[in-house]
Amino acid sequence: MTIYRVEERRRSPLWFVLAALLLVLVAGGIWWWRSTATSATESQANETVRALREAAQGLEVFVVEYPQSGQGAEGAGALAVLERAHKAFQRAKPALAAQDAATAEAIEAEFQALRRLAEENSSPDQVVPRAERLRDQLLSLASSP
Repeated sequence: MTIYRVEERRRSPLWFVLAALLLVLVAGGIWWWRSTATSATESQANETVRALREAAQGLEVFVVEYPQSGQGAEGAGALAVLERAHKAFQRAKPALAAQDAATAEAIEAEFQALRRLAEENSSPDQVVPRAERLRDQLLSLASSP
C-alpha cells in the first residue's frame, strides 16, 4: 500500500517580514499624518497669540509715545507705532473671528477709532485710556486658552 503525502505549502519567512514592514509603514504614516495635523493647529494658535501680544506691545509703545508727540515727525512716529500694532492684530483677526466674531469686530473698530483720534491730534487724556483698555483686552485674549 502506498501512502501519498500531500506536501504542505510552507510560506516563506520573507512574506511575514514584508507583511510586518507594511504594517509598520501604515502605522507610521497614520501617526505622522495625525502629528502634522495637530502641529498645524497648534502653530496657528501660537501665531495668533504671538500676533495679539505684538499688537499689545505696540499699543504699549503708543501709550508712551502719543502724549509726547506734538505736530510733525513725533506725531507721525506715534501713528506709525499704532499702525504696526493694527497690522499685528490683523494677522490674528481671522483666527479670533472664527472664535468670536463680535470681539474681533469690536477690536477692529477700536483700532479705527484710535487712529482717527490720533490723526485729529486729540487730547492724550482722551486717547491714552482707550489705548490702555485695548492693550489690556488684547493681552487678556492672548493669555486665554
